[in-house]
Amino acid sequence: MRSLLLSTVAGACLLAPSLASAQTDADCPPGAWFCEETEPNPDAADTDDVDDAATNEPQVVTETDADGTRKIVIIDKAPPPSKPARRRIKKEWGFNLHLQGVMMGRGHQTQKPAENAGMGGLGFSLRYRPVPHFAFDAGLDFIGGIDYEGNERAETALLLNGIVFFNPKDKVQVYALGGLGFSGAQVNERQRVETTDGDVLETEERKEFSYFGGQLGMGVEFRIGRKTALNLDVIGFVRGRTDEQARTEPEFVDPETGRTTNTSGGGLFRGGITFYW
Repeated sequence: MRSLLLSTVAGACLLAPSLASAQTDADCPPGAWFCEETEPNPDAADTDDVDDAATNEPQVVTETDADGTRKIVIIDKAPPPSKPARRRIKKEWGFNLHLQGVMMGRGHQTQKPAENAGMGGLGFSLRYRPVPHFAFDAGLDFIGGIDYEGNERAETALLLNGIVFFNPKDKVQVYALGGLGFSGAQVNERQRVETTDGDVLETEERKEFSYFGGQLGMGVEFRIGRKTALNLDVIGFVRGRTDEQARTEPEFVDPETGRTTNTSGGGLFRGGITFYW
């Protein structure tokens, strides 16, 4: 799964230059949100004005009739049609704000999320869109709540994504995203310990974890203006622990088989707004 995620991200990055070279004037119809007028070359404008002035001046011609009478004929030349302004692809920067909820699935057949499990948060990202079909996105997410095992958890994640827009000329644009993620978590882990007298004691220990992984997702962006868009997307992620305690203190233990793992996954449902400039 990790190799698939890394291959997808690498492919998206390699795709960006080819998308940029494929853009032509035909991709910039008048009024398109992703195009802008090019600035004319002052030197070229001056030269054209001089040439047009010389070409468009009335021409005086002297003609002689058969009887020897000379007459002067003035030929008025119409100006040539003006050339349409060339348009170029407009590069965009964007700032995205979003809210998100964590989707928790089922682990082992008999293992379910805690009854009070639920996590959510907010995030923001900076986006660079060099061509209409592709964008780079780097952001921070902050998530908190009760995790799968019923423990209080707070996470901070750095997400680096590539975004491919399939229909960038439309107001409703479908996109796919994929990238890498780095995150850290602080967990208040609760444990129930039975004493020799048969009493049950609850203990709480604060632990810190760090992770590295990747994510893939799909979404829709709604252009509500030339500089404003709303977005909805669903992202799935897989990650593994990178902290020093990962080998000696695995995060997950199967209650039936005793197998341990430090690999985890989940999903995010996000909704937000992007401001472009």
